Amino acid sequence: MSRSEVSKNSLPALPPTSNPSPELQKTGPVDVVSNAECADCCDKIKLVPVNLPGKGDTYLDESFAPKVQSMIDNAKANGVDVIFVSGYRTPEEQALLRKNPRAITPAENSLHSCGFAVDITRDLWADKSKLDIVREAAEKAGLRWGGDFRKYDPPHFYADPPIERKQAIKCAEEQYNKIK
Repeated sequence: MSRSEVSKNSLPALPPTSNPSPELQKTGPVDVVSNAECADCCDKIKLVPVNLPGKGDTYLDESFAPKVQSMIDNAKANGVDVIFVSGYRTPEEQALLRKNPRAITPAENSLHSCGFAVDITRDLWADKSKLDIVREAAEKAGLRWGGDFRKYDPPHFYADPPIERKQAIKCAEEQYNKIK
């Protein structure tokens, strides 16, 4: 998908809701492939350019982007405009964030670094009624919430990649370095 196919204020268009893609119909855990089992793991990770409201241009995995768009649409239908502060982060950006004492939960191997996580603005997660709407919208879209982590991370919404996390990060970093 080229950047020109992405509208300026939203993610790529979703298929019609009357005929959702098989990816959006999935529920339950994703089968994760270990490094030892997969010689072509990087074929399972594909960063695509998106424009997130609030964040602007970033990258997400092509299987994750429609779920984020669905979250945005579901929340909007319930009166909440989702504004983002984070999408893809390089491993170097994540390492800098880990040194920031004000960061909420800077994971060493973040799903942001493989295009499977987004963070919303504080205005949304600090307002319980808005957060409840966004959480429900995310759940309907097949996303999980960082507020359920042992170390509470309320702005964080994510999905697990189809391969082991460290491998997914490595694959995404290789792609990012080719397309940036």
